[in-house]
Amino acid sequence: MAKDPHLTPKEARFFEAYISGMTAKDAYWEIRPRVEERSAIELGCRMLKRIRGKREWGALLDAANMGDDRLLRVLDEMLTAKTTHFWQDTIVCDVEDNSTRMHALELLARLRGRLTAELNIHHDIVEIIPPPKPEDEPPGDD
Repeated sequence: MAKDPHLTPKEARFFEAYISGMTAKDAYWEIRPRVEERSAIELGCRMLKRIRGKREWGALLDAANMGDDRLLRVLDEMLTAKTTHFWQDTIVCDVEDNSTRMHALELLARLRGRLTAELNIHHDIVEIIPPPKPEDEPPGDD
């Protein structure tokens, strides 16, 4: 039997809450507020797995207007983020907000599956031998 690619109304409300920034547990509480915390954790994870099984994650994000176009728009906005510094209730200056810029870039890239956490770093041990000092005599063949 083929899977139904459409989300039920309950799944759609859960998905909207989840992509708005809630955890799976909080998103489940949004649609079923009388559930206990432990149950909400488990049922939220199950609901998320069921939604991911129905449709490709990228297609769900595209349908929620969180596709590549939005990724590019938000990245463009966040890559130029600035913060205002005040001193005694007076604006001193606007400076680049690098923390916001990097955090937004990382979150959106991870959400779209473009960020991998795998690192393959190769370490070599290098022994550094300093050159002899001029006053030291070179080792001889005694």
